[in-house]
Amino acid sequence: MRPEDTVNNIDRSHLRGSILFAIGRVVALCINFLVQILTVRYLSKADYGLYAFCLSISGVISVISVFGTDKAVSRYLAVYLHRKQYTQFWSAFRVMLATISVVSCFFCICFFAVWYQGITFNQDNPATSTLLLLASFFAFCNATDAFLLSFFAAVTKPSIVFYRRYLMTPAFKLSAATVVVLSGGGLIAFAVGQLVAVLAGVVICLGVFRRILAENDSLRLAMTTRMAIPTREILGFGGTVVLGDLAFLLRSAVIPIILGFSFDEAEVASFQAVVPVARLNEFVLMAFSVLFLPRAAKLADTQKKQALDSLYNTTATWILLLTFPVFATSIICADELPQLLFGAQYKSSNTILMWLACGFFIQATFGLSTRLMRVAGQLKTLIWADMTINILSLATVSLLAYEFGAKGGAIAVCLTFLLQAGIHQICSIKTMQVSTLTRSMVFHFSVAMTLAFTGLMAVRYLNGGIISCLAVSALASLLMFLLFGKQLDVPGTVPELARLPFISRFIAVETKEEDDVPSMEDNDT
Repeated sequence: MRPEDTVNNIDRSHLRGSILFAIGRVVALCINFLVQILTVRYLSKADYGLYAFCLSISGVISVISVFGTDKAVSRYLAVYLHRKQYTQFWSAFRVMLATISVVSCFFCICFFAVWYQGITFNQDNPATSTLLLLASFFAFCNATDAFLLSFFAAVTKPSIVFYRRYLMTPAFKLSAATVVVLSGGGLIAFAVGQLVAVLAGVVICLGVFRRILAENDSLRLAMTTRMAIPTREILGFGGTVVLGDLAFLLRSAVIPIILGFSFDEAEVASFQAVVPVARLNEFVLMAFSVLFLPRAAKLADTQKKQALDSLYNTTATWILLLTFPVFATSIICADELPQLLFGAQYKSSNTILMWLACGFFIQATFGLSTRLMRVAGQLKTLIWADMTINILSLATVSLLAYEFGAKGGAIAVCLTFLLQAGIHQICSIKTMQVSTLTRSMVFHFSVAMTLAFTGLMAVRYLNGGIISCLAVSALASLLMFLLFGKQLDVPGTVPELARLPFISRFIAVETKEEDDVPSMEDNDT
């Protein structure tokens, strides 16, 4: 077998699994979106603003509590398992689990003390301290859940992660929200219901964990073996991830917190209501990353630069083109979506949605380089890059969100995503010699932005409703796939899809007579 055949087989196997995860994430996003709509419409704007404020604090606690262990699974546990170093595997596992437990318990104890002393952060709504206590437990469950799901992706079949993450958890949350709405419960009942839903998911994960050990004798027997625990190495890796995640928090959770202290709950609600809509642009990146990380870690460990370069560029192309329909809809339908989904009181969130959508589309297009550097062990470079990003992002977010409210926060999100993409692209190219920024990717991104905003100007000129906006969005998406769809190698990756007559007309790949493997795209930087 030729080397290029091996490379393409790796890409296709990886992409088939990633597409499965993308489909699952679509299902999960649809269910979570129903929960979001139900929450915003059921609660008053002030109550939803307070709920979003506490959830943002929970998000900050979750990121700190998990301390990068969900990413460290791909960097360490997947590699140890590949080498059959089971003793090192369990040593690293213990460090990760202990880190989550200690940090999470610290926050739970702190917020319990605040609640027990009756300290309130909002004189108009004494329920704030109770909500914050629930948020700390919610963060504990989320951190544990994220670690276990990453563990399953590294040691067992992806189908387990597929069913657990993308089907069961969203269904639990929707069921809890529906029960509270039908029973007429208030804000506290709504928060308790969501906590119970996440806790049920963690319990299921523990059951799956026991089954994995029962089926793998070598892994189970090595569990009791003791050796030196690589605490410093793993915590060092986790520290770099936390620095990167802090930049994420500055683009998401920190903004509602700033708005909550500087403005009223309505301003928080105007911003946070449309964040899930804009984050739909990120779902393909997140779905593809689940299998990209372990694969990239193994290729980086074995110094297979050609395979790593091919894996990165093919995955990035799929992510951009599959994300574009969501991005086009977010921009072209921005004037109609907020009030259609959440009511007339959210009509002013249209500009916020456009800025957020641009930011998350930038992240979807160029964010894979950040994940690549982490699994490849470029920790020192990431530390300096993320420290620079965090300082500049904090200044941008604090200034714009404090001065201009929700709209300023949305602009800050877009600017910080752009800043991170530029810095991480430069670092990955310089340190790893992997072509993460090709001319073709820049061209694809430029065409995507042009099509989306041209469609927005067209619907504003025509003054059409939501049907016209959706039609223009569909037309822009079709044009994008007509221009670049043949570069996806659908026949080689998903042959079942390529057999459909209408689709195969636009995405079939031309092959050379002497080589039945599709030629790779030009990777010059």
